[in-house]
Amino acid sequence: MAIFPLKMTLRKAAIFAGFGYILMFGTAIAEFTVMGKLVDMNNGDLTVKNISTNLPLFRHGIMFYTINFIGDIMAAWGIYILLKPVSNFFSLVAASLRLVFTILSLVVLMNLLTVLQLLQPHDYLNAFSTGQLQAQTMIALRAFREGWLYCYIFFGLYLILIGYLVFISKYIPKLIGVCLIIAGLGWLTDSIQPYLFPSMKMSIGMTTGILELVFMFWLFIKGSKLKERD
Repeated sequence: MAIFPLKMTLRKAAIFAGFGYILMFGTAIAEFTVMGKLVDMNNGDLTVKNISTNLPLFRHGIMFYTINFIGDIMAAWGIYILLKPVSNFFSLVAASLRLVFTILSLVVLMNLLTVLQLLQPHDYLNAFSTGQLQAQTMIALRAFREGWLYCYIFFGLYLILIGYLVFISKYIPKLIGVCLIIAGLGWLTDSIQPYLFPSMKMSIGMTTGILELVFMFWLFIKGSKLKERD
């Protein structure tokens, strides 16, 4: 049996995508229970000590991020099927944008594996001084953080596109489409700001991104009762 069946009803697609959204809470768990406790980007010494003495917790954080990305793939497929009746082409483009986001995010996640290797008790690490280990650790952590933010260019575009498809659909409330577009604009703004407007300091993606939860609830409450479209 195929994991992602080509033939899926709209009702099943909505439920499938909804479960993908649930898995995406892996990032929230990783951010608040792992990274938030172990990492201080302004204090390399403290960060290295925290991670070194809590390596199992740091590994759990990596796995929670991975679970999130599995959810991204599930949501991309389910929402593609869900919006296929509106426009097969643009729904496929949207799904492709989310897959690009997910693949790039997994590549960026490798930086956390680098941190794991740097802070485990390997003999060959004796060649590095304490300061060098701290510097390399913080570089890898910053590469993960800033690299992942860059990936949100594709996620923002994805949300804007599916928001538009939802808005013009006749079986999903237009308000949800508006919420998705606003959420996408927030992530897109955050991701391009460091490159186009480096002097500005803003972070609105986490705030506008909450609007995406409206779609998740709709998928389970109303989407699970959808009838097939012509």
